[in-house]
Amino acid sequence: LTYKKQLLNVDQISLNDLTIKIALVNEDGESEDIIINPTTGDNIFHYLVLLIIALVGIGLIVAKKKIKGIKIGSFLIIFSIIMIPFAAIAKEQYEVQVKFTNIDIMGEFETYNISIDPKNGSDPVIKQITYGQPIGDLPANPSKDGYDFEKWVDGNGDEVTSETVITSEISVEAKYNIIEYNITYDLGDGSLPSGKTNPNKYTIESDDITLNNPELAGYTFTGWTGTGLDTQTTSVTIVAGSKNNRNYVAHYSANENTPYKVKHQYQKISDLTKYDEEEVTEYGKTDSTVTAPRQPRTGFVTPEEQDVTITGDGKTSVTYVYDRETYAFSITDRTYIDDTSTANETYPYGTEITIKALERPGYDFAWSDGETDYERTFELTEATTLTPEYTAKTNTPYVVKHYKQKITLDGYEIEDTQELTGTTDAPITPAVNTYTGFNSPTVQHTTISGEGNTEVIYEYTRKSFGVTFNTAGGSDVDSQTIIYGQKVTRPAADPTKSNATFDNWYTTDGYNTLFDFTNTIIESDTTIYATFNSTEVTVSFDTNGGSNVSSQTFASGGKATRPAADPTKDGYVFVNWYTTDEYETVFDFNTTITNDTTIYAKYKKDLFQVVFSEPGECIFNGSGSAISGANCTQADGTKKYIDTGINLYDIANHDKDYEIGFTIVRYDYTEQEEAQATIMNTKLEGNNYPGVVFRKSNVTNSDYD
Repeated sequence: LTYKKQLLNVDQISLNDLTIKIALVNEDGESEDIIINPTTGDNIFHYLVLLIIALVGIGLIVAKKKIKGIKIGSFLIIFSIIMIPFAAIAKEQYEVQVKFTNIDIMGEFETYNISIDPKNGSDPVIKQITYGQPIGDLPANPSKDGYDFEKWVDGNGDEVTSETVITSEISVEAKYNIIEYNITYDLGDGSLPSGKTNPNKYTIESDDITLNNPELAGYTFTGWTGTGLDTQTTSVTIVAGSKNNRNYVAHYSANENTPYKVKHQYQKISDLTKYDEEEVTEYGKTDSTVTAPRQPRTGFVTPEEQDVTITGDGKTSVTYVYDRETYAFSITDRTYIDDTSTANETYPYGTEITIKALERPGYDFAWSDGETDYERTFELTEATTLTPEYTAKTNTPYVVKHYKQKITLDGYEIEDTQELTGTTDAPITPAVNTYTGFNSPTVQHTTISGEGNTEVIYEYTRKSFGVTFNTAGGSDVDSQTIIYGQKVTRPAADPTKSNATFDNWYTTDGYNTLFDFTNTIIESDTTIYATFNSTEVTVSFDTNGGSNVSSQTFASGGKATRPAADPTKDGYVFVNWYTTDEYETVFDFNTTITNDTTIYAKYKKDLFQVVFSEPGECIFNGSGSAISGANCTQADGTKKYIDTGINLYDIANHDKDYEIGFTIVRYDYTEQEEAQATIMNTKLEGNNYPGVVFRKSNVTNSDYD
């Protein structure tokens, strides 16, 4: 048996892996290898014992029989025969027992090239280490951007240190842990949009990272500041390969149009415990404090203003509560008021008020606010006091029967039945008629019943009668005396009344029946009543740049009054008043005015402007005395004149011939072709001053005698 195996790099080996090969050849000369592992425990020992016994037996046979001269070939034949059972049995079952003792094995130690790679871009270091020796010193803490060195490892990832024993060729490389850099964010009150995140860490191996921008309700994101950012930046990307911890701060600007709600609650009239709400969206700057606008409404108490801070979420709201104003309602006199009417009390704005007044025969009804319905319903919108006003009708019928004495004086016959009207419940004295030749009876006093059944009977003896005209405060109209059968003559001129125009003549002061001047026969003393319509017109005076003249307002149909003083205008003389500004027709102040009217002033160049620059001595021969000083240079607006002090044309002096002697030291003229001086007597009343005019062409300095 031969054991052949090269033992490398080991001091000792185990024989557990020893292989024994036994080659057996059968009787046909065929061989097969049988591999026996000594550790299998096959009982080959029995076969060896059997072999020894056989060999001993053969030896004894040879020795006892003294067989001599047996040839080797014969021996082998005999031996083979003997081994046949052994071989037969061994073919099926055999045991081999091997025992090794005192085996010495020597091996060789190889040298290996050990590659040490720092994995940071530097070239690997090659070390030669003999089998069984430690690897020795390794590079101290190699560095790599973005990584922390952890340890040295072999190809299997097992740690390698300076004490690691080399038993084979290995590659040693640095193992690094990638550094995770922190990213911190200050979002203020903002947050990232739903479904969006920003990483809290990154490594040098991370791809580009673009930050998601935060949102803040009511604000606009204006950018990040922080690591690597000098100004607010709205788009920030951490590019691949970046290092170091980072910090970012979000910035926002408040929106100017952040909505907030203002709720206006108005008290219901149907249920004062409830309110109708009207919501209005207002806008303002986020987080600013504003005064929420109110919505005043007629009939509601406006609440105090409220300040509110606008939150960015648009959910800020403020509520104003508007309670209804309360107003007092009352009816001053409830004598003729139905009990179903609303009581005198204080009620909220908009309360439905129901009132009902009772009818009274012979009276016109109206509430103090002008409404004429007896029964009415309205909403209370202000403090209201109503008075039921019963106005006695002025046309309540009553009858006056007039009986004339018969010509025979033996009684009376009906002459006239007057169905008159008057004021209900008012005491009346029906006018007696006047008949020619008849004396009127004594007037009777009675009261007109609202039922319209009042009757007055008059009996007349013949006499004359008179007619008077009641002008209702207008100008007087002469009365007339009428003999039986005569008709009343319509006044030649209608009465006038300030701020009113005459309407017509009526039979009574109730102004219900026009008086018929053509057909009415007067049978008693009669009063005819005038009515007027109040109408005013305004007459304005356009002075065309002159001094102001006040306008005049009077009743339509009246006449304008010529202004007491004409307007003045520098450099011009007033001419007259005209109907238009084209100055074609002079205005006639006797014209009846029925519409607003403008009257226009016309001027002409003033050819009589004379200015006495120095007082001269004025001699008035008529009085025999000298007039000097200020009296020589009297002023009338822009003009100057000599005041003689005497009325030249009064009753005492009209036939006298006065002479005026004077000296004009100097005068100036403007815009006139001829120099002139005017002497006028201002003592004469009125506007037409008499005077004497002296002219001398183109003279600026001269003496006049």
